[in-house]
Amino acid sequence: MRSLTVLLPTALLAVGLTACSATPSPDPSATSAESVATACAAVEGAVQDAVADFQQIDPADPQAAAAALGALATDVGTAAADVANDEIAVILPRLQSGLEDAATLMREIADGDLGKVAELQGPAREVQDAFEEFATLCGDQPTD
Repeated sequence: MRSLTVLLPTALLAVGLTACSATPSPDPSATSAESVATACAAVEGAVQDAVADFQQIDPADPQAAAAALGALATDVGTAAADVANDEIAVILPRLQSGLEDAATLMREIADGDLGKVAELQGPAREVQDAFEEFATLCGDQPTD
C-alpha cells in the first residue's frame, strides 16, 4: 500500500502540473470556420474547470479520483462538441481519451490492482501533451 501512496500522487501530479489555463488570441490566418481564438474561448472555461477539479483530486482515494477523472473527460467531450476550429478540435479528443484512460486505470487501482499504477504514465503523458498543445495555441496572448 505504501507504493500506492507514493506512486499515485506522483502520477496524478504529473498530469496536474501540466494543466494550465490559457487566454486566446486572434488568429488572422485561421482557415477553418472558427478562429483559434474563438475556439479557445469556447472551451477555455471547461479546460480551466478541468484544471481546478483535477487539483482537488485526492490521490489517497483512487475511487474518488477515478470518478473525478471520468467527470473531467465527460466535460471535455461536451466542450469539444462546440468547437469548429480544426486545430483545437483535434486536441480535445486526445485530452478526453487520456482522462478516460486514467479514470479506467484508477478504477482498477481502487479495486486493488496496484500493478496498474505504473500504467498511469501513458494517460498522464497523453493528457500532458494535449494540455501543452492547447496552451501553445491558446495561451499568453490577449483575447479578441
